[in-house]
Amino acid sequence: MSKKRDKDTNKEDFKSFFDILPEEIKSKIIKKIKEKEILNYLSSILEGNFKNHIKPIYIKNDVIHIVVDNPIWGQEFLFYKEHFLKRINFKYNENFKDISYKFSPKYFLTISKIDSFEKLDKELQENIENELSEINDSDLKNRLKNLMASIFLSNKQNNK
Repeated sequence: MSKKRDKDTNKEDFKSFFDILPEEIKSKIIKKIKEKEILNYLSSILEGNFKNHIKPIYIKNDVIHIVVDNPIWGQEFLFYKEHFLKRINFKYNENFKDISYKFSPKYFLTISKIDSFEKLDKELQENIENELSEINDSDLKNRLKNLMASIFLSNKQNNK
């Protein structure tokens, strides 16, 4: 929304998107946001080589699920998982029972492709960056940038 429009519009006439959602959906969104925060925290406290070989993926039934790029790292992590569980449970006042690992090297592959975002001119890139400036999660921000760029490029292609 432009600044001029903000001044001319009575803000009391509008409700936030979150305010109009049903309570059931709100609670699911809040739960997923907290899960993402916990997974990000676990990523941030992984030390040494663990950072390069372990990725937290999801939480289900009070168990945090991670993937490792090599089963040896999973075995190594078993020696430290109680330490990480205690830190997470203390910080978030939770009672996670376990951290489970699975060998899945696909999570560690880097895709060598040109991002859609890079195909846009600088002005469009700046506009998208401004739209997404309040998003702190860099992975989510990059995915949204590429999604928005793909939509724009697709529309541009269809209009030719």
